[in-house]
Amino acid sequence: MKKIVSLLFAACVAVGAFAQDLIITRDGQRLEVKVLEVSSAEVKYKEFNNRDGATFILRADEINTVVFENGSVKVFNAPSQAQSQNQALSQANDNQPAAAVEAPAVVEEALPQVPLFTMDDDIYYLGDRRFTEAEYLAFVQENCQPAYEAFMEGAKLRKTGWQLLASGLPILTAGIVLCGVGVGVGYEQGNKQLGDGLCVPGAILIGVGTGLSIGSIPCLIVGSVKKNNSYEVYNEECAPKPTATLDFRLQTSQNGIGLAMRF
Repeated sequence: MKKIVSLLFAACVAVGAFAQDLIITRDGQRLEVKVLEVSSAEVKYKEFNNRDGATFILRADEINTVVFENGSVKVFNAPSQAQSQNQALSQANDNQPAAAVEAPAVVEEALPQVPLFTMDDDIYYLGDRRFTEAEYLAFVQENCQPAYEAFMEGAKLRKTGWQLLASGLPILTAGIVLCGVGVGVGYEQGNKQLGDGLCVPGAILIGVGTGLSIGSIPCLIVGSVKKNNSYEVYNEECAPKPTATLDFRLQTSQNGIGLAMRF
C-alpha cells in the first residue's frame, strides 16, 4: 500500500518536474537534479542549476523515489529490519577509537576547455561556429567591448590609409605630368621660362603626392593588424575562464565519515 501511495505521489510531482529529474529522500527532501547513474546501491547526480559542478552520491537506503524528466519513476524499497540492525551495529563500532582511513577518490572531473576565436581567410571561428566579418563584429559588440573597440580602431586607420592613398596618387600623377610638359616646353621648344613655370608646381605636387602615398602605408598596415587581431583581445579579456578541477574524497575516522575537497 505504501508503495502504491509513493507511486501516485511521484506521478503527480513528475508534471511539475518535467524539465529535470527529482529525488525524494526518506526524510522528505526534494532535490531537483540531473541523474547520471542509478544502481541498486546508490544514485549519482549533479545539481540541476550547476550541471558543470561536482557530482554527488546518495545511498539507496537514503532515497524514497526518483522521478525522471521523462515521467518514469523508480521507487527504492525501505531497508529491512536486519539491515537496520546491521547499520546500528556499524554505527556503534564507529564510536570506538580507530585509525583514520582514506577511501579512494569518488569523483575527479575536469571541465571542458572553453572555445576561443581563430581566424582564417577573413573568416572567424569560435569552436565549431563560423562567423563572417559582419557577424563577428556584431558578436563582439554585444559580448566584448574591448575587442569591438580594437576592431573599429583598426578599421578607422585602414580607412584613413586608403583616403591618403586615394588623394596622394592623383596629386603625384598630376605633378609628373606637369614636370613632363615643362621639360618638353623648356628644352625641346626653347621656352625655358615657361618650362620652369610648369616644372616648379609639378615638383611640389610630386612631393605632396609622394608624402600622402607614403603616409598611407603605416595606416594601412597598423589598421589591418589591429582589425584582424581583435579576436585575440576577446580571447584574453572576454572569453569565459575555465573552472578549476575539483577532487572529492570520502574520509572515515573515529568521529565518523566526512567529505574532503581538493582543488
